[in-house]
Amino acid sequence: MPIQLTGAVALPDDRCLLFSDTVYRTLDLVSGALADDPLPVGEHFAGVWPGGHVVPVYWGCGQVFFFHGSQFTRYDLAAGRAQYDEPRQVAGNWPGVWEDGFDAAFNALNGKVYVFKGSQYLRYDIALERTDAGYPLSIADMWPGVWTDGMDAALCPDGMQVLFFRGTEYVVYDLLADQVVAGPLAIDAITLDPRPAGLLRPARELSAGQANAILNHLVGKGQLTLRTGEAPLAPGTRVAISPAEVAGVRFVNAGARSSDIIDNVDQRMAVALWRLARWANASAETVHSILHLGIGHGSGAPDDCHNTGRAIDFSGVEGERDGEAFTLDVQRDWGSKPAPDPSAYRLSEQDEPATSTFQRAYTFGAYECESRGRGREAWPPLAIGQSGFVIYPDYFGSGAQDCLALRRAHSNHIHMQVGPTRGPY
Repeated sequence: MPIQLTGAVALPDDRCLLFSDTVYRTLDLVSGALADDPLPVGEHFAGVWPGGHVVPVYWGCGQVFFFHGSQFTRYDLAAGRAQYDEPRQVAGNWPGVWEDGFDAAFNALNGKVYVFKGSQYLRYDIALERTDAGYPLSIADMWPGVWTDGMDAALCPDGMQVLFFRGTEYVVYDLLADQVVAGPLAIDAITLDPRPAGLLRPARELSAGQANAILNHLVGKGQLTLRTGEAPLAPGTRVAISPAEVAGVRFVNAGARSSDIIDNVDQRMAVALWRLARWANASAETVHSILHLGIGHGSGAPDDCHNTGRAIDFSGVEGERDGEAFTLDVQRDWGSKPAPDPSAYRLSEQDEPATSTFQRAYTFGAYECESRGRGREAWPPLAIGQSGFVIYPDYFGSGAQDCLALRRAHSNHIHMQVGPTRGPY
């Protein structure tokens, strides 16, 4: 009997799971091959609905949300079971999302989850925990070549392509070209172009070999250019990105704006920069530049995270919003604001678009870079208002004096790092 899907999801262990009612199959991201034998959902996903139309979405930090009609549950991959005693209601927990269920959804790996129902879709912001303004929109108007109604499942294995499933067929949509590039094809014969291992792992968890393979993959996809003569790279080699543009977004050193190179960069941080560019440029505004105060160099010890190319001091963005140029600067739009209460978080809805832009930047750092510290990452990532390794103008820490010192030192940027603050990685 031909395969027909009731759900699909890509996971950080390089597996794609294709659900068909009470069973699922594994599609390997690295080899691109589909496993022969289906496995029972009920035996392998404790606490999740064992059959029917269930929409899984990988959220990050080892968590998959499963949606079933008006309900959802959260599944922890490491624990191997659902984390709620009983399913919860979509209503009241997912602002703007259809409360009675939806057809398909996927994490685009840019801070957004796309949700489809009938002939419409919406875009949900992970950092702001709400549906973006102006949605839902028509599938027919925004996804040329895709079925315009009643999809069964959607799968995004790498942030650059999406597979849409309906009936016994699927089409491949290229997000970079904004068009269907293959299909309809039979699900029974599904294969993927091989992809490097670790594409869904956070940058902080990548091995040197995984980062190397991903970086060379991104170069091949035209997402960034390495200085002439540097590719192909050996694992662990620090790289220079020139021109200083990643995923169509220029990285501008605010202290040396004419510079057009990002050098001395750890390959894991280079992967993080690609993901940061995609997070920054996935909302209503068009971001053409990310401002920073340093990536591959710093004033600290030779083995600190800056001098080993494993950190970025994010200081703002430039672009267009509603047809007009805009600039957001962490110092001007956050760090210089009056602080009558030194323990207060100073940004609010009255400070838009700074509030949402800086919230997305912080959340990116919490998901992709160090949050609690090496080996102690857990769900949920630390939020603004908690201590951690993403440091910002209103940093909250356990020691009052240390906290104030860190705020002063980071009044003009958000610090993000992969690996330890000092030492080998």
